[in-house]
Amino acid sequence: MPEDTDNLKPVLESLLFVSGSPQPVKKLAKILKISPEKTRQLLNGLAEDYKSGGKGLRILRKDDEAQLATAPEHAPWLAEMAKMDFE
Repeated sequence: MPEDTDNLKPVLESLLFVSGSPQPVKKLAKILKISPEKTRQLLNGLAEDYKSGGKGLRILRKDDEAQLATAPEHAPWLAEMAKMDFE
């Protein structure tokens, strides 16, 4: 396992972006070639980056899975966009 895994944070972000659905931590860890615990730490760091940086995305966690999602406070704009798609 590489000692400095911060450089894997953008890779993890990309994996979550393209998947579009919740991904098991063990699967992400296997792809990144790091431990599940280190993967959880990277997910926590990425989640904090999004939350504290005023970004439009969030990391959702349930059980031992993670997913990239939009920030809930942006729901009104997203609903408006979805509504326009059906007009």
